[in-house]
Amino acid sequence: MSAQTAAAVITIAALAADADGRRDPAERAEVVTAAARLGVPGVDELLQQADDGGLVLGELAAQLPDEATRRVAYDVAVAVCNADGPANARETAFLASLAGALGLPE
Repeated sequence: MSAQTAAAVITIAALAADADGRRDPAERAEVVTAAARLGVPGVDELLQQADDGGLVLGELAAQLPDEATRRVAYDVAVAVCNADGPANARETAFLASLAGALGLPE
């Protein structure tokens, strides 16, 4: 996975952490862990970008070149949303939007 692709995966994960309007410490930890696994430096900057807004899920999804990478992005987002307990309604809605943007079944 290229550095740009991995950064897109982690940026999507950062959006997942904010999906319900607040980032729980467990969600942040899951993003940091995923970033470490994928070798993505500067995770704090990516989290800040998610906080600042202006990121477009469809544009991030378009940076993922194949179905396997899109599946990784979705699986990481699911793990982030569930890090603080079962996904709530807003997180579930985010995951549905993400699946659509990625062209994956929910």
